[in-house]
Amino acid sequence: LGPECFHTGMPVVWHVPDQLVAVNKPWDVRIDIPGATDLGRKFPEEYTVADWFKEEYESRAVKVRFCHQLDHATSGVLLLALTKRANAEVTKLFQSHRLRKIYLAIVLGW
Repeated sequence: LGPECFHTGMPVVWHVPDQLVAVNKPWDVRIDIPGATDLGRKFPEEYTVADWFKEEYESRAVKVRFCHQLDHATSGVLLLALTKRANAEVTKLFQSHRLRKIYLAIVLGW
């Protein structure tokens, strides 16, 4: 076992072909590397959501577009757009509050 950021792959939980994909992001995986260089990796083996996306959609030459953010210490569903248009539509849904994120926390202790 070990930190999730060393594991490759990302469970897809939902998708709209050629438009959107939703993945279950583990708790200690960053969505991307700041500055988009390997110099920003915590470890050479660190695996990000952007790494998964590039591997999964490499043959289609699709740019990764995150529809929202999740901190590296937060697990949950992360929505990615496969096109500019899909990203713009999801952005409008978030802005109009027709689409929203809900956070649930498990707390131990007091």
